[in-house]
Amino acid sequence: MTRYRHDGLTLIEVVVSTLLVSTVMLASLAASANLLRNQAAAREKTDAQMLGTQILDEITAQDFRDRVDAEFGLEPDESAKDRMTFDDIDDYHKYGEANPTHRDGTAINGFTGWTYEIEILMVEAGENSVTSKAADSGSPLRLIRVRCNSPKGDEFASTALVADYVTDAPKTTSYEKWRRIKLQFPDREINLTTPLRNQPQAIDTP
Repeated sequence: MTRYRHDGLTLIEVVVSTLLVSTVMLASLAASANLLRNQAAAREKTDAQMLGTQILDEITAQDFRDRVDAEFGLEPDESAKDRMTFDDIDDYHKYGEANPTHRDGTAINGFTGWTYEIEILMVEAGENSVTSKAADSGSPLRLIRVRCNSPKGDEFASTALVADYVTDAPKTTSYEKWRRIKLQFPDREINLTTPLRNQPQAIDTP
């Protein structure tokens, strides 16, 4: 009887090799998908922090309370549709916006589809914490909370605690409180609103 020698691969070897290659490819694809998801989540978190910080900067650059009317919230000469009329922190309470804009109404680049809402809480200091005070506009502390929502619906919160600081600056003196700045990078450009909290050189007004 003549015996034939087969030097090629058997069907079983082909099947096993295919399974091994498929398993490795599936594992690689899963790892790549997880990496992309993690990178997207990290970018989203960074964007949320940037947006929340910018809004907090705008709010904290305002007076702690209205110099004329000490009531909490908007005064008659202020409009919820125009942030340029806001002149103290509690004017921002319950203010929200879709497609965020700068205080002057121009769009903040890169945040189309984002939304945010602001909450201003009157708080008092405890031994190791702060607690909310109900309807006490005389409270010397304000907790500012900004909730930002990404286009995917994920929520991120940014907070700041500010204290009442009485100034004896004369009414004939004004200060520049915030400024729009533009940061140039080789591959991008970022527009920011930054507060000037250290009260730069005063400008005398008539």
